[in-house]
Amino acid sequence: MRKTATLAISALSTLLVAGPSFASDTIATVNGQAITQTDLQSYAVQRAQRSRSKPGSTSREILVEELVGQELLYQDAKKQKLENKPEVAARLNRLKRNSLAMEAVNHFVETTKISDKELRATYDARISKSDITEYKARHILLKSEEDAKAVVKALEGGAKFEELAKEKSTGPSAPNGGDLGWFTANRMVPAFSQAVIALKKGEFTKKAIQTQFGWHVIIREDSRTAQPPKFEAVKEQVEGMMKQQKIQAYIGDLRKNAKITIAQKEDKEKTSK
Repeated sequence: MRKTATLAISALSTLLVAGPSFASDTIATVNGQAITQTDLQSYAVQRAQRSRSKPGSTSREILVEELVGQELLYQDAKKQKLENKPEVAARLNRLKRNSLAMEAVNHFVETTKISDKELRATYDARISKSDITEYKARHILLKSEEDAKAVVKALEGGAKFEELAKEKSTGPSAPNGGDLGWFTANRMVPAFSQAVIALKKGEFTKKAIQTQFGWHVIIREDSRTAQPPKFEAVKEQVEGMMKQQKIQAYIGDLRKNAKITIAQKEDKEKTSK
């Protein structure tokens, strides 16, 4: 049984999931070809991944019937020698390579242990001593720059930000006077975060900030230094990060010891001519 984990590396996405347990006997034969419990377990896991359902949620009877149907189609394809078609042969070869490549990553992850000492060291170096600034702000979201300029003019004339937000803002925070609560800069789109950081406490943007959502007039109400999360609260995330780093290093080592030649685009064009 494998522990569920998702590791993204370039074009590889490795998913280890636990499947339902079955006995280890032949469960069916199709024209003399055995379908085993191992086949059933593997198929159950793959099916659950595709449908994003829990392993074991599909009945054994349905799984067996589907496997029998697949075997019938497989045997008919073999009879017609469909695997000899160039496009099919290429696709089968790519599927085999992808499967083995993912298995190489699976094997590396399963045999590479990360100790609590390593996790703690990474946490201490990258998280525990980091300064995390949180900001408290309100904003008024508007559809056009002209509307935003009118709001800025009203604020400069003494209008209350909260009341204008309730009246003019098109964003979901309008009923709360544009209140966004406390947030870190990485939670907002860059242009918005940069504007908030540049403001002093109590200041609002004299020039509206444009994002994909519209035009923002922003007021920074406060800021504070937040405490970093405790080790136990982020231990799994740290482990996931370290696994991805180790996988990248693993692939890097393979690359260093390999002879790799990549054709340039112009070379391909010359060859085609």
